[in-house]
Amino acid sequence: MLYINYFVIISPDFHLYGLIIAIRVLSLDFDGCLFNQSYEEAAVPEKDIIKYNQKFLDEIKAENAAFVKVCIFVGSIRQSYTVDRDNSLRSNRGSCYPAIVKISKYLNI
Repeated sequence: MLYINYFVIISPDFHLYGLIIAIRVLSLDFDGCLFNQSYEEAAVPEKDIIKYNQKFLDEIKAENAAFVKVCIFVGSIRQSYTVDRDNSLRSNRGSCYPAIVKISKYLNI
């Protein structure tokens, strides 16, 4: 599951400058989402989180331009070391932490 939210911050001086700041928050899930079936079925050297989510990530990347700031989080049960380790061993998925770093770089976050 992917949660995409954004926050709108209105400047205290809005009445003077009309300043509105939109911040986007991306909360990404991995097992069954970004670590989708195609990703899971790929051979270990071929596992490329960007390749198997290219269209989706390109859409997010294009939409990010409308925001002043974009933040990205692991929105998954994998937020703890032990759960991430245990899930990474199933189907040779790997850890979500190197994946989110790669996604962040790809999205220029």
